[in-house]
Amino acid sequence: EKVLVEAKVRLRIVAGRSGREIFNQVATAKEEASATQMGGRSKISADDPQMIMESTRRAYMSLLPQVISAVDKLSWEGRVAMVSGEKVYVNAGRLSGIQVGDLLKVTEEGSEIFDPETGRFIGTAPGRMKGLLEVVSYFGKDGAVTVIHSGNGFKENDLVQLY
Repeated sequence: EKVLVEAKVRLRIVAGRSGREIFNQVATAKEEASATQMGGRSKISADDPQMIMESTRRAYMSLLPQVISAVDKLSWEGRVAMVSGEKVYVNAGRLSGIQVGDLLKVTEEGSEIFDPETGRFIGTAPGRMKGLLEVVSYFGKDGAVTVIHSGNGFKENDLVQLY
C-alpha cells in the first residue's frame, strides 16, 4: 500500500520599510512512501508527521531560487544616522557591501500611498533627492563615514541608496 502526502504552501514576503509585496507564490510537493503491514495495521499513514514535514520542507525549498531572485532585485537602502559638520554617518558599511569611494544618493522620506478604493497600502512614493555622499571610511560594526559630494540639508533618517 502506498501512502501519499501532498503539501501546498504559500510564501509571501513584504519589504519591511516600504510595505511593498516583493514575493507571493504557492508551491506544492508530494512525499510518497510504502506502508508496511504489521498485524493488519499500517505502520505509516498520511498523518505521519515526518512525511508531512518532509513534503512541506520540499515545497518551501522549491521556492528558494525564486526568493533569492526576488530579494536580489530589491534595491539596497540605508539611513543617515548622524550629521556632524561635513561628515555624514550612515547606518550601513562594510558588512552591507558598501565600498570606500561609493557614491550614495540621499532622499527625504516619501509619502505613504494608499489605494483610494480599497484603502490598502500600495507603497511609499520616492522622496525629494537632497544630494550625494561619498564613502570615505567605516566605523563601528557596520557603519560608513561619508563626506558631502553635492547637495545639502541632510538629516537623520534620510534614505540612502547606492547611486
